Amino acid sequence: MTGAERDELAAVRHDIGNALAIVQANLEGMIDGLIPASTDSLTAIHAAIVQAGAVLERLRRLTSEAGRE
Repeated sequence: MTGAERDELAAVRHDIGNALAIVQANLEGMIDGLIPASTDSLTAIHAAIVQAGAVLERLRRLTSEAGRE
């Protein structure tokens, strides 16, 4: 694996972590009563999960490409 490939994988892992941290923070805020379980807050959680899924697809592509080399 090249340095550029390692850097891209690290960026992907970071992006997934960020998206999941947003989900966790919002859910904890709702559980603690700090964030209302409104349509807007649930939509934000949904968007973060969708983003994490898209980044996961990018990770799958990268690891698949690395496996073919």
